[in-house]
Amino acid sequence: MESVLSFLENFFKYSTLWMILCLICTILYLDTKKNKNEGKEKYVLLKIIGFCILGFINIKINTKPTIIIPIGFIIYYLFINKKIKRNYKIKKNACILGVLVIYLGSLNSYIYKELEYRDKSIIVQTLNLKDLRKQWEDAREKLNIDIGNEVLANMEITSDRNGNIKNMSWETYDDVNNNKYEVEYNKNKKSINKLNFKVTEVENNLKNKNSDIIPNNEHKISMFEMIDKINAIQFNDMISSDCIEYKIKYKKKFKNEEYNKNNKNYYISSYDEEKYAYNLELGQKIHFPMKGNIITLSDTNSKNKELINIFIDRNEYVDNQIESIEKLNLSIENNQNSKKSTSTLHIEKDNYLLNQVVNALDYYTWEEVNKDELKGKNNLKNSIIISSGLDVNLKIYEDYEFIHYKYNNDEIIYKCNKDIYSDIKSLLKK
Repeated sequence: MESVLSFLENFFKYSTLWMILCLICTILYLDTKKNKNEGKEKYVLLKIIGFCILGFINIKINTKPTIIIPIGFIIYYLFINKKIKRNYKIKKNACILGVLVIYLGSLNSYIYKELEYRDKSIIVQTLNLKDLRKQWEDAREKLNIDIGNEVLANMEITSDRNGNIKNMSWETYDDVNNNKYEVEYNKNKKSINKLNFKVTEVENNLKNKNSDIIPNNEHKISMFEMIDKINAIQFNDMISSDCIEYKIKYKKKFKNEEYNKNNKNYYISSYDEEKYAYNLELGQKIHFPMKGNIITLSDTNSKNKELINIFIDRNEYVDNQIESIEKLNLSIENNQNSKKSTSTLHIEKDNYLLNQVVNALDYYTWEEVNKDELKGKNNLKNSIIISSGLDVNLKIYEDYEFIHYKYNNDEIIYKCNKDIYSDIKSLLKK
């Protein structure tokens, strides 16, 4: 039965093409039926096309079902009909043909929509994280759908340590057609495992009233991109050895305050060509705030609600830092003669220099130390203060190995190579 429905769906999907072909053939046929006994008439074919176009003219009333008023045919019947002197019949049929095309097109659209928006499902034996890309492509072919490149809104997968998926759900949005696509899979030992697919139309008025349900384009990621990330992440390296089952979750409307710096926060640092896997680095406090797409990892059986966050937008956290900074203020203070110079870097026009500054900060090793290290050291030499619109304040001292870092209510003292001051200062002189 599903194969029959798929055939009908494809047939009505391309109904416009065969309707145009039939329309052209019918117009040419009507041209052959002109009555020569009524005398020669110029441009009959063009007049047939004109009457057909007149039949196309209509007014649609957006109700359920949609009401179509053939205003063109009404005009023909009331004002033109009795004035035709030659080839009356074929001109009338041409106008009727235009009306038929309107209603047939509307009927075809309705049938295709009902077929397209039906729920679909296929039998799936097993699903595994490492083979998810190929398995989803096979599923798309069997379901006769082309879904994967739309914007991903939500994703949740529960898996065992071997990567065998127990259940999963995906939710994506197609902004062009205003469609929402949902994919669900639940493994049940007592019954046949099915992969379910559902598509629904997001109405324009609903989209405008509830903008949160439609992801914006900032940091957007597609279902395929997320699957590729999942295929290339070694989740077992991050979970505890006693974890039997874990949950991978992604939510598009993620807010910065939802992650906790005390949790384990990883970022993708590079890609291992030999292992076909991403190398992940554990983020430190100095790396925050980060901004962009993250997935969370949690032990489903653990009472501890601690989450593992994986920032997946960039291959280096430096890019996350630059992306999160809209404007960077740089101040160079000279404590000996009270001179102070200030400059502001903007992410659009100074992007290259911003990257150089953040890369210079990332070059050195940062070691968090006790805050008492800076007590009583009021006679420090020159310093560079770096601050952003995200309440980040970083103070780097000349000829001194400690750096003062402030973010919101956090104050941290880091030990770092004192050459970092000269590196940053030399960049600002360029």
